[in-house]
This record gives sequence, C-alpha cells and structure tokens, in this order.
Amino acid sequence: MNKHQYRIIDKIKFSLLRGNKGSDGRKGHNLDLGGEIGLKKIFGHGHSAFRLWGIGMFCVLNSIIPSVNAQIVGDMTSPPENQPNIISSDSGTPQIDIQTPGPGGVSRNMYSQFDIDNRGAVLNNSYLPAKTQQGLHINGNPHLANGAADIILNEVHSSDPSRLNGHIEVVGQKAQVIIANPSGITCDGCEFINAHRATLTTGRTLFTEGMLSGYQVEKGNIAIQGDGWLSSAQDYTDIIARSVTINAALWANDLKVTSGRNRVDALHEHHHTLTGDNGTGPDWGLDVSDLGGMYAGKIRLRGTRQGVGVSNGFSLNGEIAAHSGALILTSEGRIENSGTLKSTGDLIVSSQAEILNSGTLLSENDVMLASGNDFVNRNSITSGKHIRINAANLNLDQGAIMIAGIGRGGLPAAEGNILVETSGVISARGLILAAGDVAMKANGISARGGEVQAQNVTLDTGQGTLSTAATQVRAIKNLSVLSDVEVNNDNGTLTGHAISFAAPNISNRHGSIIHTGDEEWVLAGFDSFDNVNGSLKSDGETLSINSHLLNSQKGKITHTGTGSLRIYTNEADFKDAKITSNGLLTVTGNDLMFDGATIDASNIMLKANKFNHRKGRMTQHGSEDMRIHFNQELNNNQGVMLSQGDIFLHGKILNNQSGFLYTEKGDLNIRSLQLLDNRYGMISSPSGTVAVDYPLLEKHNVSVSANATNRQGMIAGRTVLITGDRPLINREGIIDASRHLNINSSFLDNDQGLLRAGEQIIINTMGHPITNRQNAKQGGIISQGVLCLESGLLENDNGLIKSGKALIINTRGSPISSRDNAQYGGIISRDLITIQSGDIYNTYGRITSEHGILLQADQLHNRKGIFGAFKGDLSMRTRTLDNSDGLIQSTGALEINTQGQALINCAEGANDDQSQINGIKSTGKMLLMLGALDNRKGYIRSYNDLSISSSRVDNQQGSLIGNREFSLKTLSPSQPIVNWGGQISGGGNLQILAGELLNQKGVIQSEMSISMNTPEHLIDNRGGMVRALGPIKISSAGFNNQHGALDASGRLELDTPNSPVENAMGLIRSHRAVNLSAVQLNNHATQMPEQGIIAPEVKLLSDRLFNTQGLITASGDLTIICKSMLYNKNGLLTSTGTLTLGADEQPTKLNIINTEGSLKAGHLLWLQGLSLTGKGAIISEGNMMLSVKQSDIGQGEIDVKGNLRFDMPYLMENRVNVNAGGGLTLIAPPDVNQREAETSAGGV
Repeated sequence: MNKHQYRIIDKIKFSLLRGNKGSDGRKGHNLDLGGEIGLKKIFGHGHSAFRLWGIGMFCVLNSIIPSVNAQIVGDMTSPPENQPNIISSDSGTPQIDIQTPGPGGVSRNMYSQFDIDNRGAVLNNSYLPAKTQQGLHINGNPHLANGAADIILNEVHSSDPSRLNGHIEVVGQKAQVIIANPSGITCDGCEFINAHRATLTTGRTLFTEGMLSGYQVEKGNIAIQGDGWLSSAQDYTDIIARSVTINAALWANDLKVTSGRNRVDALHEHHHTLTGDNGTGPDWGLDVSDLGGMYAGKIRLRGTRQGVGVSNGFSLNGEIAAHSGALILTSEGRIENSGTLKSTGDLIVSSQAEILNSGTLLSENDVMLASGNDFVNRNSITSGKHIRINAANLNLDQGAIMIAGIGRGGLPAAEGNILVETSGVISARGLILAAGDVAMKANGISARGGEVQAQNVTLDTGQGTLSTAATQVRAIKNLSVLSDVEVNNDNGTLTGHAISFAAPNISNRHGSIIHTGDEEWVLAGFDSFDNVNGSLKSDGETLSINSHLLNSQKGKITHTGTGSLRIYTNEADFKDAKITSNGLLTVTGNDLMFDGATIDASNIMLKANKFNHRKGRMTQHGSEDMRIHFNQELNNNQGVMLSQGDIFLHGKILNNQSGFLYTEKGDLNIRSLQLLDNRYGMISSPSGTVAVDYPLLEKHNVSVSANATNRQGMIAGRTVLITGDRPLINREGIIDASRHLNINSSFLDNDQGLLRAGEQIIINTMGHPITNRQNAKQGGIISQGVLCLESGLLENDNGLIKSGKALIINTRGSPISSRDNAQYGGIISRDLITIQSGDIYNTYGRITSEHGILLQADQLHNRKGIFGAFKGDLSMRTRTLDNSDGLIQSTGALEINTQGQALINCAEGANDDQSQINGIKSTGKMLLMLGALDNRKGYIRSYNDLSISSSRVDNQQGSLIGNREFSLKTLSPSQPIVNWGGQISGGGNLQILAGELLNQKGVIQSEMSISMNTPEHLIDNRGGMVRALGPIKISSAGFNNQHGALDASGRLELDTPNSPVENAMGLIRSHRAVNLSAVQLNNHATQMPEQGIIAPEVKLLSDRLFNTQGLITASGDLTIICKSMLYNKNGLLTSTGTLTLGADEQPTKLNIINTEGSLKAGHLLWLQGLSLTGKGAIISEGNMMLSVKQSDIGQGEIDVKGNLRFDMPYLMENRVNVNAGGGLTLIAPPDVNQREAETSAGGV
C-alpha cells in the first residue's frame, strides 16, 4: 500500500479517535459537541459498544499500518527497588511489573527509555493474576505482596522525550499514573485505562520523607499530536511541563495544564515559579494549533514563564472546550486565541502579558478575562451570565462582539453583566450587548463606530477622555458617563431611561442624547458643553443643564415633560438654536447668545449678565409671568418677545431697537435699567400696565403704550412706576400721573422738566443726585398729595418742589441746593416738611410750609433765604447754620440744634428795620442749642420762651429777645457772651450763664428778673445797661460798671466775693435793696444824676471801698462792712435810716478815710474801725456811736442831734467841732488833744 493510502487511512483514524470532530458543527459554537460526547453521538452510548468497535478497527488498522517500534527500558543505574520488571507478553504488549509502593502508596519506577507504540503497555498493579480490559491475561506482580500502589510513578532518565503512541492500562487496583521525563513527552493517540488520574510532566520528582511532594520543572515540552490524547476515562488529567504543544485533540474530565519553570505540588494545586530563567526557553508555554483541541468537563491552563505565553493558534480551527465545568487559563506571558474557548462553567483567562482574541470565547456561565497588558478582541466574547475583563488596555475591534446574558436558543437570559476595568484605555468599536449591566472603567474610552446596549450602562474613564463619537449607547434603565477630562459624543447617540454625566467637558456635535424616563434629568458640573447641531431630548418631568460654557448653535434642546427645563451656565451660545419645553423654561448664565433662536415654552424665566436676542423669537404660551433678568444688557434688536401673561424685564441696558415687547393680557414691567433704547421699537400691553424701572429715558427715543405714553417727551398714566439704579433723564420732558408717580432711579435729571401726580409722588434715587433746575415758573416736581424725595445731591436752583400734603426729603447726607427761587419757586408744602440732608444751600431761596418743618442737615446756608413754618413748628438739627440776612421763622415752636457748630445770624450792612424783618423768629417757644452764636447785627426773637445754649455768643449790635422766659448760657466756662452795643431782652425771667459777659454799651433787660452768673470771669458792663422790672441777681468773678447802669425794680444782688466791682461814673440801683459783695468796690465820681449806688436798703461787703466823689445812698439802712479800708474822699454815704460802717472781724483793721467826705444818717450812725481820719463831716439826725482806736479828723465836723458816744482809747489829735444835741459820752485817755476843737452837748 503506497504512501497515499497511509495518509488517507491516518486521517480516518484521526477523525474517528477525535469523535468525528470535523462534523461536530462547532462553527455554530454548540457546546454539546466534541470529545466523548461526540463519540457517543456517533457510536451510541456505553463503553462496550465503543470498545468492540475500537478493537475491530484496531485490528483492521494494524493489518495495514506497520508497527511503530516501542521500547521500555528500565534504568539499570537506579536503585534496585526503583527498577521495574518489564515483560513482553504473547501479544507483544509490554507488561511492567511495578515496584513495591513506598510511603503514600507511591510505586517509584525508573527508566532509561519509556516509549509506547500502538500496542500499548500494561502497568501490573495486581498481586494476583488478572485480565486486562483488552482481554490479555497477566500474571501477578510479586512486588505487591504488601498491597497495590495508589500512585504509579514512571520516571524517565533520558535525553530523549518519551513517545506515548498507544494506551497504558493499569491492571488491578486503579491508580494515578505519572510519567515524568524532563526531556519531554509526546502523546500521539495515547490513552490511560483503569487510571483515575493521569499526569504527564517534564519535571523532576520531589519527595519529602519518602512521599511524593511535587515536581520541579526546568525544561521539556509535552506535545499532543497526531491521534491526540483520550483521557476522558480519568477523573483528573495533569500536564506539567516547561512548554506544552497541542496539535491534536485532548479529551478529559478535569484537565489542568501548567507550563513554565515551576515547582508544582503533587496534587497540582499550587506552584512556585523558579527564578533565574535566562530567557532561552520556547516561544510559547502552551501552543494549541489549528489541528489541536482540548475537551474536558473542567479545564485549567496555567503558564508561569513571563514572556512565554499560551497560544491557541492563529485560526478558528483550534478549540478548547470545558463541557461540564470551568475553563481556566492563566499565564504570565502572552495569550493568543484565534480558535474557540468555550465552557459550560466559568471561562477564566488570565495573563500577565497581552491577550489577543481573534477567535471565540464562549461560556454558558461567566467569562473572566485578566491581562497585565493589552487585551485585544477581534472576534467574539459571549457568556450565558457575566463578562468581567481586567487589563491594562482593551481593544474591541470593529465588527467584534461582546455579549453577556445569552441563554439557550439565543434568547436573552435573566442576568448578564459586562464589567471591564483597565488601567489604560478601552477602544470599543464593536458590539457590546448585555442582558444586565455594562460597566467600563478605564483611563480612557473610545467607542467610535461601536454599539453598547444594556439595562444599565456605566462608562468611567477617571482622568482620561471618554469618546462615544459615532457610537450608539442605549441603556434600558440607567446610563452613567464619567470622565475627569472630556466626554465626546460627536455624531453619537446616548439613550437612557436615566442618564447621568460626571465630566468637566461634553461634546455632542451632531450627536443625540435622549432621556426616555419620566423622572428628573440633571446634567451638571460641566466646564463646557458643546451641542453644536446636536440634540438633547428629555421626556422627564424636569430637565436641568448646568455648564460653565454651553454652545448649542443650531442645536436642539427639547423637553416634553410638564415640569421645568432649567439651564445654568456662565456663557451660552444658542444662535439659531431651538429650545422647547411644555413647562417652565429657566435659563441662568453670564453671557447668553440667543440671536436667531426660537424659544417656545409654557413659562419662561431667564437670568443673565448679558443677553442677546437679535432677530430671535421668544414665545410664552402660558399665562404665568415671563421674567427676564439681565445684569448688563438685553439686546432685542429686531427680536420678538410674546407672552400671554405679565412680562418682567430686569436689567441695566435694554436695546429694543426695531424690537417688539408685547403681552396680550398682563402687565409689562421693565426694571433695573441703565439705558432703554427703544428706537423704532414697541413696548405694548393693551390691557395692562407698563412700569419702567430706571431707564435712561429721553423724549426722542421712547414709545410706551398701555396706560402710559411718552409722545414728544411725555410719560402719562394713572400710575407711573419708574424704578432702578441708573439715571432717569427727563430734561424738558413730562412725566404725569393722575394718581401715583413712583420713581426709583439713580441720577434723576428734571431740568426744565415736569414731574406731576394727582395723589402722590415718591422718588428714590438711591443716593444719586436729583437736578430740578430752571423750572420754577413752568414745571418742577409737583404733587397734589404726599411728595417723598430720597436722593443724593438735590439741585433745585430756580426750581420748584411743591406738595399739597406732607413733603419728605432725604438726601442721605448729600447737599441740597435751592438757590435763587424765593420769588417763584422753592421747596413748598401745604403740610409738614421733613428734610434730612447734608449741606443745604438756600441762598435767595425759599423753603416754606403751611404746617411745620423738621430739618436734619449738615450745614445750612440760608443767606438772604427764607426758611419758614407759617402754621406749625420748626425743628432744625444741623451743623453750621448761616442765616446771614436770611429769615428763619415759625408760627409755632422753633428748635435749632447745631450739634456744637456755629449759628451765624448776622445782618451784614442791614439797617435796623431790615434786620428785624429777617433773622430768627418764632411765635412759639424757641430753643437754640448751638456751638458759637454769631448774631452780630442779627435778630433773634421768640414771642414765647427763649432758650439759648451756646459755646460762645457774639451779639454785637444784635438782638436776642424772648417775650417770656429767657435762658442764655455758654457751655464752656472760658467762652464769653459778647453784647457790645447789643440787646438781650426778656419779657419774663432772664437767666444768663457765661464764662464772661461783655456788655459794653449793650442792653440786658427783663420785664421780670435777671440772673447772671459768670463764676470764673467778670461781667463788663461799661457803658452798658442791665435793667429789670424785677430783681437782679449777679454772681461773677468781677463786675465792671464804668459809665454803666445796673438797675433793678426788685432786689439787686451783686456777688463778686473774690473780685472787684468797678462802678466809676456808673449806676447800681434797686427799688428794693442792693446787696453787694466784692473784694474791692470802686464807686468813683458817681454824684451825678443816674449815678452811684442807690437803693432803699444798701448792704455792701468789701475788703476795700473807694468812694472818691462817689455816692452811696439808701432811703433806708445803709450797711458797709469793710475789712481794711473805706476811702470816702469827697464822697457821700447817706442813709435815712441807720448807717453802719465797720468790719466783720475783731479786732478791727478798718481804716476810714473821710477827707472832705460826708457820712450821714437819718436815724443812727454807727461807726467802728481801727482809725478815722480826714476832715470830713459825720452827721446823724438821730444818735451816733463812734468807736475807733485812733482818730485824726482834723477840722472836721461831728454833728449829732441825738446822743453821741465816742469811744477813743488812744490818742486823738482833733480840731474837730463836735456838736451833740443830746448827751455826749467821750471815752478817751487823759492826754487827749482837743486843740482848737469845739465841743458842745446837751449833757456830758
């Protein structure tokens, strides 16, 4: 038979042994085909039928195929107890009597050659004769007298690999068969019979305490080729080698394969990788070619040499199938699969290096893939349940598929998740389909051209980019997309019942993001969202979009829910875009571009810093408020805004050139504007009210309708509301309200303009100026009712501010200028005026009220102005108040408090008549609380009580008049009251308290009493007049009355106990009594009319009294108490009652000098002193008592009509004439000298 025949028959034999593998339909991935299962389908069930058929076929084949030389040679160099007996049977099948088992039941047999041909070999594990399953009769093994072996170890010590080309049968007790050849093993049609475990290894066997503990693999290859290996009769099948080559089919139940340099334990459960590999080993740890296949209930493949991997060929012909359990493949090197890996249990593939799958991975349970490097899937990965992939990078090529949750018949299973996690990137350009969830986590994901569908989808790239560009991603339930960098969905479609994004940047150019759920959808936390020509669609109740930058040029945002569509952004571009919502549309941002956009919603609320709506169309079809807030500008140039409800526009600049603002049924409110530019535009509300808040309104550019017009500079309506914080310009314009006018603005310019209301005007410029100039005759600010102005600077020069009811002005501390309007304009009210301001300039101005005025200001400049409350009280709280030549008047009470600053009320150059027309006047009580009072030539008068408290008073040639009680005081003990040539007059009691009172040529008078107190300074009344119809009481540190007059109808008390009183040529007079106390009294030259000290009773208390040519007279008693001196040269001291001269202390020190003076008493003259000198006259109409220690009265005269008692204990040198009409008592020393004296008396 030629070689071609051999080849044909060999192919038949190969096909039969593999179970007709070529016709198993595995291209359809049917897990029920292959291995022993395939054999049963062909030959029927049961081993007997198979064996009979196999025996017959072997006979046929053996008749046409030459025998392969087989030789099993024991190792004669090994210990005798390890040398088996090798016997050739009658059939030619080698019989091996194994050695006696040692510890652990291990029979250790060593060979120098161990080759099996197609006749097979028998391992005799029976002490008694036995029969093989092949029908051979075997003699008993004498080595087993003590029992059969549990493990038959066959160690081959050879430089050549062992060739196993036939079956190996264990006769007797079942055992584990181990063939160990470090030089390698080739299996070509090998099979183990009556062995529960078959182990092929190239490792050196390891023993511990005589028991087999494992294998140490250094080298060697195990190859399955040709007719393959049928190991389905074993419970466990082990291959342990440096490398494994599968070029034929291998059938097993529980298959474990470990490749690489390792130390592996005896049970093949654990391994330890050996170090020191020089890298010269084989290319692949496990190589399954396109002719090879592994079929087992469970499969575990493990490669441990890094850089040496597991290769499953490069075509789809190779197959590894676990038909009743898990398929586990692990490697420290690269794994390539171009065939089929399938299992009914878990499919586990793990590599420390790269995994390349261009074939099929199929599991009825879970698929778990792990790669320390890249994982590349170019074909298909399918699982009945879950797929889990861990890799450095994942590449799912276009056309490749990854499906989880496929049940029998191709129907979706109840579960099936796909979990992919990489430390690098994921490229998913194929189909990813899961009955459950899909979760992919990587440092970057690119799914361009791919498709992902699952119940829940999670895509997470951490700090990498996530791209679903040109990709279809559909989540039946939840879709979660996460990236710390960017999500790119250009031309892609993302669909989910619930969708969440966690990424700083989103690109959806020409893409679609579709939210199918009815719950709230939140898109938030983006730095940028690019939706150019893209589409966002939500069926949810609420849609929220939050992005720092949002670009949706020509894009669509569609919200079909009835809740709200909320957009939050810093900068957005919706140029030519379309936004629709069945509910509330809310857009909040910094810079919003809606040029050419179409916006349609049931309710619209927009808030932005800058808002462009040029040529746009915005329609609100609901009846709620349309609210648009813009901090800077709303540009509605040629734009249209329509609403069925109220419209509120809030912002700074509204550009409505050629624009249209219209509400059918509501009010239109424009608020918070710096500038309203409505050229060629329309603001209209046919049935509502238009309210404009602080626009820069100019009469040439505003057209306002609906209860307000502004034709040719007029805004008129029943109620006009203008509010804001920017200027309102109404120059030469008219704003007229039949009822209420409310203006809240910044700067208000009403120069030559008119603001008028029938009931009320309220204006608030929030601290900004109001100018109301040049409109006093025609225009002004006029209210028939209440008028309230709150502003900054108020300029009313030649202007008019007028109210029919209360007038309230508050400039927040800023000035008011209301000058040059006293004749026609001014600030006028028929009711109470209340003013709070800074400085007020009312020069030639007019501020008048027919009721009252309450003023609180800084400085008030009322020079030649009028400030009057003609039917009420006037209260002024200011700082410096200048009323020079001005008039401040109240018909009620008047109160001025300058808070320590000056009040200037001078009448500069005015005549007396004019000074009394102007000044400060009140019909009611007047209270002045001042700093300095400058009333020079001024006029201050209260027709009721007057109270002045001031730090200093200057009333030179001025008038201070209080028709009733008058109190005048300075607050500082060092500051004076200056009344030079002035008048201080009180109709009631006058009280003066000052540091110093200067009344030279002035008049201080009262129709009742006067009380003056200057405890630290003198009162200077030189040439002045102090006069009272009641008593006068003065307490001071001195009183200068030279040429002055101190005249009281009542009692006069002058108390300067430590200071002098100067009355030279002055008058001190009382119609009751004078009590004077001073350290010194000078009454010089007071004998002219209206001079001297005159009173019914006079009591003088002084250290020294100088009465030279003076007059001190009392119609009653005159009492003079001096401590040291009474100088009465040419003076006159007279009393119609008792005249008492003396000292208030004993012994007396008083010296009385009466040179040519006169002492006269009408009733009694009592004199007591230290000395009495001078040739004056001492006269009494009654009695006289003189008591002096020394006396020298020269040629004087003592004339007493009554009794005289003269007590002179010391020498008296007198030439005096003593005449006593009554008795004379002289008490003097014997040597008294009466030279030339005459003494006469009625009795001595």
